[in-house]
Amino acid sequence: MSVSASPRQTLGIGRLPQEPERHVRTVRESFEYASQRKELQLDVRRLDDVQESIIWGVSRSAEDFDLVPGSDLRVIPTDEFPGVPALRVFFRIADEDYVDLVHLELAPEDPDEPME
Repeated sequence: MSVSASPRQTLGIGRLPQEPERHVRTVRESFEYASQRKELQLDVRRLDDVQESIIWGVSRSAEDFDLVPGSDLRVIPTDEFPGVPALRVFFRIADEDYVDLVHLELAPEDPDEPME
């Protein structure tokens, strides 16, 4: 006699299957990054929306973003968002538990422009 679990037993009541949990790092802002954020003088609420997405991404998948050639920095290019132009955010993986946002700038018009 074979017994098979029903989908309800396998997935749990009212739950969908989820990907395995990833280690979530704490994201810190450097003084330079915070200063550059203020200097942009953008709609704070909209910039917060963009930053929330950035923090979510780097806290869960920091290694998935491109390394800046010749450094330990990684870069996140963002798309233009209503009230916020396209940006580039540079960050460093400090260790297994922390990621540091270190530099923020407007994205160049030419996306292939080399990073300095």
